[in-house]
Amino acid sequence: MIPYSLLMMLLFCVMLYAQPLIPPLFGHDNWLLNLTPLLLTYSALRTHEFTLMLFIISGGLLHDLLLMNYVGMGPLLWGCVVFIVRSQRPWVEGGNSLFLILLTFVAAFSYLSLDRLFFLVSEGFWSWNLMLSVEILKLSTVNALLCLPFFWLLDRLPGSQLRNRRNARSASYAHAHR
Repeated sequence: MIPYSLLMMLLFCVMLYAQPLIPPLFGHDNWLLNLTPLLLTYSALRTHEFTLMLFIISGGLLHDLLLMNYVGMGPLLWGCVVFIVRSQRPWVEGGNSLFLILLTFVAAFSYLSLDRLFFLVSEGFWSWNLMLSVEILKLSTVNALLCLPFFWLLDRLPGSQLRNRRNARSASYAHAHR
């Protein structure tokens, strides 16, 4: 069986390498790559600690190396987003779909804003315009609207840890359900 972190990395690589082959959507050339927050949110909610840490470090480094960013920004960015989602995990485990959509919106907004901010700081630019904010809001909304079908599809993948989580609760989060 394929380890779950490798399955998520494979999905990230498919998204990354399929991007040039996909036509632009609503004027965005890299719209498929901007769905990475969905993958991060899903991984933060469904995977165990070690697998998640492995996914953050390896995926973040792969993000930096393939997108030619400064090495180290990717794991920091992915770790910040996963921390936001992971801190709200007990609320989502209750089965509230509206909260899951809202959490995905916040995670996508954080990811896209921090990614752009890291890029601007590394390039020496200190300006943030209204068009950039509108684009980030649009992409965050798309991520939020796609989260329920995306999570449903990923739960059906072989090796999904959702089945394991239903049988046995994680010990570190068991206190939130008492």
